[in-house]
Amino acid sequence: MFDRYYQSMQSALFIMNANRIFFYLIFLIFAPTLLLAQSEPVTISEAKNQSAGTVVTTTGWITTEGVLNGHVYIQDESAGIAIFSADLANASEVGDSVVVTGTLGIFGQTPFPAGQTDGFQRLAGTVTFSIYTDGRRLQESIPVGIADINSGEFESRLVTLSQSPIFSSGSNNFVSGNLQGGSEYTLRILEDTGRLFVTNDSGISGTPAPQTEVDITGIVTTFRGNYRLAPRSVDDIVENPFTFPDASRTLDVMTWNIEWFGHPTNGPSNLELQFQNVKRIIEETQMDIIAMQEIADDAMFQRLINELDGYRGFISPRAFPSQNQRIAFFFNTNTIDSIASANVATGGGWGGRNPLEFTFDFTPVGSDETRRIKATNLHAKAFSNIEDYNTRVFDANILKQYADATNRDNKLIILGDYNDDVTVATFQGRVSPYQIFNDDPIYLIVTRALSLAGFTSFRDRSMIDHIMINEKLFDYHLDRAQHVFDPSPYVSNYLGTTSDHFPVITRFYFPTTTSAPEFDTEIPSHVSLYQNFPNPFNPTTTIRYSLNSSDTVTLSVYDITGRLVSTLISNEARSAGNHQVYFNAGSLSSGMYLYVLTTGSGLRLSQKMMLLK
Repeated sequence: MFDRYYQSMQSALFIMNANRIFFYLIFLIFAPTLLLAQSEPVTISEAKNQSAGTVVTTTGWITTEGVLNGHVYIQDESAGIAIFSADLANASEVGDSVVVTGTLGIFGQTPFPAGQTDGFQRLAGTVTFSIYTDGRRLQESIPVGIADINSGEFESRLVTLSQSPIFSSGSNNFVSGNLQGGSEYTLRILEDTGRLFVTNDSGISGTPAPQTEVDITGIVTTFRGNYRLAPRSVDDIVENPFTFPDASRTLDVMTWNIEWFGHPTNGPSNLELQFQNVKRIIEETQMDIIAMQEIADDAMFQRLINELDGYRGFISPRAFPSQNQRIAFFFNTNTIDSIASANVATGGGWGGRNPLEFTFDFTPVGSDETRRIKATNLHAKAFSNIEDYNTRVFDANILKQYADATNRDNKLIILGDYNDDVTVATFQGRVSPYQIFNDDPIYLIVTRALSLAGFTSFRDRSMIDHIMINEKLFDYHLDRAQHVFDPSPYVSNYLGTTSDHFPVITRFYFPTTTSAPEFDTEIPSHVSLYQNFPNPFNPTTTIRYSLNSSDTVTLSVYDITGRLVSTLISNEARSAGNHQVYFNAGSLSSGMYLYVLTTGSGLRLSQKMMLLK
C-alpha cells in the first residue's frame, strides 16, 4: 500500500514539474515580447499624457541635473519632463542622451488628482536609465516671452527670456543687494508679469542682483499653480540692457501737468523756483514735444520760450475771461515744424478746458524724411465723485467719436492729464471712462502698461497722466520707452517745489525707407527665401522671396512649437521674379518664429525670425 502511495506521489510531482516546465517555456517564448512592449520608448509629450501612476519609458537629452529640487530635466523635440533620481544626476552630464523608465506623477502629489496643477509632472519611483554619451547634444534654449512662460506650454523645457528686469517681489524696484536662494522675484515686460525663482542649489544665491535688463535662461517649473523661470547657474543670467535708437532719430513725447504754473496763490509758493525747475527738466529731457496742463500765467510760459533756445509754444485760448488754467504745447523747432492748431469742439464738459489739437511735421535731425502727426492734448474733469466721473465718461465718448471721424487717416497721439486711470476708475473702482479706447483695437494706450505695473504719475496715489496712439503709429512706437520721469537727479523736493504730477514720456522711431536690402532686377536663377528685414523686429517686418518661374505659392508663419500663427499667402499664383510681403506680429508674443515658403512644384524653404517687443 505504501508503494502505491509513493508511486502516486511521484506521478503528481512529475505532473507538477511538467506544468512548471511548460509555463517556464511559455514565459521564455513570450516574455521578451511582453517586456519589449512595456519598455518601448515614447516621446516625452506622449509620456506626460499617460495616466497617473503609469510606468513609462521615454528618451531625451539632459538640460540640467540635480540643481532644481534634486531633479534631472530632459527634453526632446516635443516637450520636457523632470526625473527624480539621484543616481541619474550623479551619472550624467548636461547634453547626455538618455532612455529613462519611471512612474509618472506630480512633484508633491502621490498620486496626483485629476486636473492637479500645483506641481510639475515628473518620473519618479524606481527609476532605471541608460546613458548614451555618443548621442550627446546640448539643447538650444527656446526664445520665449513672459506670456509664453505663464501659459504652461513650456513646462520643464529650457527657455530664454530676453531683456527683462529682475524686480523685488511685487514691486517695480530693482533688487537691492544680492539674490537669495529659495526666493521668488518679479519679471515684468510692459503688461506681462512673471516669476523668477532662485534655487538653493544653483550657485546664484549671494551674487549681486543685476541693475539692468538681463537675458535669463532656465527651466520652466511650477509651484502652487504658478509657472516660474528657474535659472540653473550664474551663467544663465546675462546682463543685456534694452537699448533704443539714438535720440536724434526718435520723436520724444511728454505729457506734464505743471501744477498751477505761475499762479500767485495756488500751487508751489516759490514761483521763481518752480520756473527754474521746469526749465531744468526741459533742458535735461530734450523732448521734441511736450503737452502741458495747468498753465496759469501767460508771461511765465512766454519766459520759458524766451530762455530756452530752439523752443516755441502756444497756449489754448480762454474758454471764458476768468479761466485760470489752460493747456499748451511746447516743442523743439529743430525737429518739429508747426502746421496748425485748434481747440477741439467736443461739446463735453472738460471743466472749460476743451482739448487742444496740434498738427506738426516731425523731421529727425540730419534726415530729409518728414512725418505728419496730430497730437491732442487733454485735461479731463478732476475729482473723485459721481458727477465728475460721469463727466469724464461723457467726454471720453465724445472724444472717441471725434477721433474716429476726424483722425481716421492720420497718425494720432492723444495725451494729457486724463484725471482717471485707464485700467479701472479712481472713483469706486468703476469701469474706466477710457475703457472704450481699450476695447477698440485701432487705439493703444501705451501707458496702460505703467498702470498695470503699479506706477503712479499723481503723487503716490494713481496713474492718471497717459499717452494713447492710433493704429497709424503702432509700427513706430518704441515699446518699453514709456515711463514716469524721475526728476530727483535734477530737482530737490519736486512735489513741494514744482508739481504734484510727474512727467510721463514715450518715444517713436521712424526708420528710413532706403535702408532695406535691394533686389536684383534680373529674373533669378533659382527659388530663394530671404532673411526678413528688419530682424529682430517689432511688430512689423518684410519677408522677401524670389521665383525663377511662375508658380503657386504659400507663405506661412509658425511659432517655435510648430503651431500655425499666420498665413500670408495661400496657394496663390505668382510670376517669376522678386516679391515681398509685409507681416504684422502685433498680436503675437516675443519669441522665435519660423516662416515657410511652399511652391506648387513641391519646393519648401524656411527661415527663422525674432520678434522682440
